[in-house]
Amino acid sequence: MSFFRRKLMMRWATEVIHFHDDEVKRILVEKYGGSTGGELGRIPGYTGELTHKQAAQITYIGPKITGSTGEGGLLSFNDKIVSLEDLKYLKNLTEIGFLNLVRLPNLERVNLKNIEYVGYNLLAYCHKLKEIALPNLREIKERECVVSLQSIETIDIGPSVQRFQWLSFFRIPTLKRFILRAKTPPQTVAGWFGPTEYPEPWKGKIYVPDESVELYRSTEHYSNFGEQIRPLSEYEQ
Repeated sequence: MSFFRRKLMMRWATEVIHFHDDEVKRILVEKYGGSTGGELGRIPGYTGELTHKQAAQITYIGPKITGSTGEGGLLSFNDKIVSLEDLKYLKNLTEIGFLNLVRLPNLERVNLKNIEYVGYNLLAYCHKLKEIALPNLREIKERECVVSLQSIETIDIGPSVQRFQWLSFFRIPTLKRFILRAKTPPQTVAGWFGPTEYPEPWKGKIYVPDESVELYRSTEHYSNFGEQIRPLSEYEQ
């Protein structure tokens, strides 16, 4: 690595993060930032701020007790958070597991850019939430991932996803569009996608890459959606 590149990286590591959400900043600075790095140990920074180097040490935001109902999650149970845009600065946070991020009642849109793996009840009880984007998702690792949200209209899944589970998307009758950018249908099981409960029909659309429409329509566990599977170009027009 060149001297110039090393110097740039060192400068970036010590730069403070310019947050979008004041409450997210307060929580992260209080726990992991400031002049000493908080619970991260001896990672020097600046009073009242979080540096990129400090943020890079954060790998987990869930409650300490596995199997809880989400209490104690770093960013959960909080009515002051209105944006999770700042999670993109946590470069090594790639998984949100079992009830790790729940009950954010004033959140309306979220783009979890870094997240590759998600588990049970992602964003549960976020009832104002209208849009979820997971552009780098690779796998849903547990059943009942996005369920029982009252306002969700759009779910956008990126091209790298490989696997869904049973009831990955369930009881979300307000959903209008499910965007699935993977050219190859992800591995899954019967019942992976059920926005409405029988006998109520779901009237939304599943958008997939144009060249993959017929593949999805002929693949087990997707074929039952038939003409509701539409080319992505229709959505992006």
